[in-house]
Amino acid sequence: MNKRAAKFILFAHARSGSSSLAWLLDASKDVDLVFEPFSDNFTKYNPGKPDYASRVSSPETVDAVLDDIFFGVQCSQGSDVPQEYCNL
Repeated sequence: MNKRAAKFILFAHARSGSSSLAWLLDASKDVDLVFEPFSDNFTKYNPGKPDYASRVSSPETVDAVLDDIFFGVQCSQGSDVPQEYCNL
């Protein structure tokens, strides 16, 4: 059975336990997590991943970047996304 993945974004204040929550979510085999994709250090800790923050310049570009992030997660899950689209 092919289930469609639910997409969500967690916004939190600093020092609120959000990192602990992210680690708990990431421990689940049913959750694929992209941790702090708009952080200044994202590419430092995730070599080879895009610098998502530099690609955001307006509300419209936020939507496009989030689509890229979610699409990348779908490709890494081995979903029904054709592999030729995942290598773009």
